[in-house]
Amino acid sequence: MFILNSNSYSGACEKLSQISMFGSKPGLQRISKLLSLLGSPQEKTKCVLVGGTNGKGSTAIFLSSIISASGKKCALFLSPHIFSIRERIQVNGQNISEEKFAKLFFEVYSKCAEFEKEDAPTFFELITAMAFLHFAKEGCDFAVMEVGMGGRLDATNACEPILSIITSISLEHTAHLGNSIKKIAFEKAGAIRPGAPVICGAKGEAKEEIKKLANARGAKFIDAHDYFSPIQKNTEKGARKNFGEGAKFSLTFPQAGSSCILRLSTQGDFQVQNAAMAAIAADILQIPQAEILNAITSAKIPARWQQLSNPPKTIIDCAHNLGAFGQILPEIKKEFCAPQGARALIFGAMKDKEWKKELEIILPYFDFIILPRLPFRRAADAGEIKNFIIAKSNKKTRAQNICWADGKIKIIVCDANEALSSAKKSAGAKGKILCIGSIYLLQHILSEEKLGIIG
Repeated sequence: MFILNSNSYSGACEKLSQISMFGSKPGLQRISKLLSLLGSPQEKTKCVLVGGTNGKGSTAIFLSSIISASGKKCALFLSPHIFSIRERIQVNGQNISEEKFAKLFFEVYSKCAEFEKEDAPTFFELITAMAFLHFAKEGCDFAVMEVGMGGRLDATNACEPILSIITSISLEHTAHLGNSIKKIAFEKAGAIRPGAPVICGAKGEAKEEIKKLANARGAKFIDAHDYFSPIQKNTEKGARKNFGEGAKFSLTFPQAGSSCILRLSTQGDFQVQNAAMAAIAADILQIPQAEILNAITSAKIPARWQQLSNPPKTIIDCAHNLGAFGQILPEIKKEFCAPQGARALIFGAMKDKEWKKELEIILPYFDFIILPRLPFRRAADAGEIKNFIIAKSNKKTRAQNICWADGKIKIIVCDANEALSSAKKSAGAKGKILCIGSIYLLQHILSEEKLGIIG
C-alpha cells in the first residue's frame, strides 16, 4: 500500500530516500513496465547513451553543452548528484525546478501501485523514469543520458539510443558486472543498437570486445583515438603557474574530415579524451563545427579538478575508483609534488572501493591527511583508514617517494562537518588542499553556498 504524505519537494525527496537502491532482481522489466504506464515518454526524444567506467559524466556534460549551444533543446541526465538531486535532470544546462521535480515524482510514484511490493521500482528506476517523462513534456530535441551502472541492464537502456558512447573500461562493480574486463565490456556494450554508431574510448581487450559486439549487432564502431591527439606542453616541475589553462589537443571530425586544435577551459589533461568523444558525437549528430568548437572550449565540468575560490588553494575531485585515481595522478604531481607550503588531503571512500590502492597512489604528495567520519553505512571506517596509513608510512613509502618534507605524515580523524576547517588549519594560508575519494564525501563536507569555483 503506497501512502503519500506530502506533495511538496521536501516530501518527494523524503519519499525517494526511503526507496530501495536495488531491486529484487536485475533487469529492465520494472523500468519498461513503469515507462509503459507513463505513456512511453522515452520514445519521444532522441537519446544518446553515455556509459563507461570513468569519464561518462564529463563526456555527457560536454556533449549536452555542445547540443544546447547549437540552438537545440537538449536534456541531460546525470548520476549521482553532488549537491542537489535536481542536478540529475537538466534541460539546456538548468536543473529541474523543485516544483516540477515534486510534481513529476508523485506522478511517477503513483504508478508504483501497479507493482507487487517485493518487485517495486528502485530509486534509480524512478528517477530515470522521471527524467524521460520530463524531457518528453519539455519537448527536448535530444537527451544525453549518463548510464548508471553497466549498460545492458541499466534503467537508461530502456530507450532506443541513436548513438552510444563508451568512454573507458576498468574493473569496478565486479559483484554486479563481472570480475574481468571482458565481462564488464559485455555489460557496457549492452547500450549498442543495430544501425546506431558507437564511439569507443576504451583500449586493449575492452576495445576489441566492444568492437566485436558492435560488428555482430550491425552498429558502426568508431575508435575515438583515431580522431584526437593530446598536445603535450613543456612544463616546469611542480605546479602549473596558470590554473585556468586547460589541456590542448588536435581533433579530426569524422564526418567532415577537417581538423582543428582546441584548448579546454576545464582542468585536467584526462578531460581531453572526454571532450574529444563529445566533439566526435556532436559531429555525427550534424552539429556545425564552429558551434562544437565554441561550446567545448568553454564548458565547465563540476567537481572534476576544480578549485574553490576561498583560500587556501583547495581543489576538489570526485574520483572514486582506482582507474580515476590513475587518471588524476599527473594532475596531483603537477600541483602537489613540489611543496611550497603544507599539503593537506581530505580523503573518504566507500568500503567496496579499492581505497587502499587509491591511497598508495597519492599518499606521498601530502603532509596532512584529514579523515572525516562519513555517516554512511557504505563508507570505509576512518579509523581503519588511519591504521592503514600508519602501517604504510612506517615502511618504505618515504624512501620510494621523496615528497614528504620531514618524513612524517600527520593524520587527523574528525567529524565530517569539521574536515574542511581542519584541512585549512593544517595547510595554513600558503598551503594547498585536495578533497578526493568519493562523491558522497564532497556532498557531505561542502555546501552549494560555499562552492565558489574559479577553475
